[in-house]
Amino acid sequence: MGRLLASVALACLLMPASALAASGACGQFGSDALADAFDKVSPSVVGLSIQRAPGSPSAMGAGLVWDATGHIVTNDHVVAQGERITVTLADGSRRTVQRLARDTAHDLAVLKVTGRLPAPVDRGRSTSLRIGQWVMAVGNPYGLGSSLSVGIVSGLNRAIDSTNGTRLEGMVQTDALLNPGNSGGALFDCGGRLVGVTTAVSPPGPGPGGIGFAIGVDEAAAVVNRLITEIKLGKGLQVAETP
Repeated sequence: MGRLLASVALACLLMPASALAASGACGQFGSDALADAFDKVSPSVVGLSIQRAPGSPSAMGAGLVWDATGHIVTNDHVVAQGERITVTLADGSRRTVQRLARDTAHDLAVLKVTGRLPAPVDRGRSTSLRIGQWVMAVGNPYGLGSSLSVGIVSGLNRAIDSTNGTRLEGMVQTDALLNPGNSGGALFDCGGRLVGVTTAVSPPGPGPGGIGFAIGVDEAAAVVNRLITEIKLGKGLQVAETP
């Protein structure tokens, strides 16, 4: 499997920024429209710092504000074996994680955090994506939060092997630049709607590049909703507070 990453993607459009939310048409972004699109979606993407057991390397990634009740979605491999998880918002403020629910088979996890969060991501449909459609990725590469990259949908319904040996099906392939620390980010369509959770890049190796992959939002939603139910029922794992 490739390097695991996080990144959030937004799409390109040929229209005034005021029409962003209403339109799904893509074209070549003007710099102002691209900046306005980034401003619209970036607050819904958070940075994650994971402290693991003594002697184990720390990890970083990204997450998505999923709803208005304090749930953040990320990749399972980002938070695996984490003892303490720090959530950093785009404005630099931090939130404490209370509980965690994981689905290793689908490489998804949900965090329940304290305090107010920015507006949730506006979810679209990954089943409506087309090869060649512009997308943008915003995430936390190398711990540099709220970073943006732009590309296209390069392929659909891809299958890749995860580092835990499971097979991830129905993945969205993109050439938007992904780097370590971007895992758990979001892929957005032209209207600023979430269409995927950025998860991996392949082939493995140092430096930028490779082929990026995201879990389609339609596939992710059912898993995420189940994990949220587990947390509400008290079945999620309790997470140590960040000192």
